[in-house]
Amino acid sequence: MAINSFSRWRGRALLSASNMMRAAAATLFALMLNYVLLRKQGQDTLNDYVFVISAVNMAMVIANWGGKEYVTKALADTNNSNIQGMAGSRVLLSLLISLFVFFLPINGTLRTITACLLLLKNSSPFFDALVTYHKRFHFFLWSDLLIYGVFLTWSFCAPAHSSETFLFAFLVFEFLRF
Repeated sequence: MAINSFSRWRGRALLSASNMMRAAAATLFALMLNYVLLRKQGQDTLNDYVFVISAVNMAMVIANWGGKEYVTKALADTNNSNIQGMAGSRVLLSLLISLFVFFLPINGTLRTITACLLLLKNSSPFFDALVTYHKRFHFFLWSDLLIYGVFLTWSFCAPAHSSETFLFAFLVFEFLRF
């Protein structure tokens, strides 16, 4: 009985560690990306990246009402009929907030990238809830690390890009993470 209890505790500890390492990897990636942008890309690219990420994060404060915990709880319920309604309302909220993106003082390409990034970031609570519900932390930790490594290598080794090219590549990177 004690062995079974220890085995269950060990499994939960490994899942928790994987989830924490995934969050730590995202933070470390952001720090390393800022370093790469500062050293390898131009000042304009860094400025545009910071502006776009700041605009998306400000919009996510509003759009992330309810977030991952509510979706995870709804997935755990036996009646999952309200999941589609929640997804639809979040997409609608994202689209409404994305309209305000088009009033930002940046060029049209960066506005479009910002709106697409906002839509991707707004869908992340559903994917994170599915990862939590199905306990697939290990797989997504390794896939995130691989994708982070590829993107950082591309950013560091490739010659300097325009802001639009870099942010489009960042948008593709974020899409691959989901």
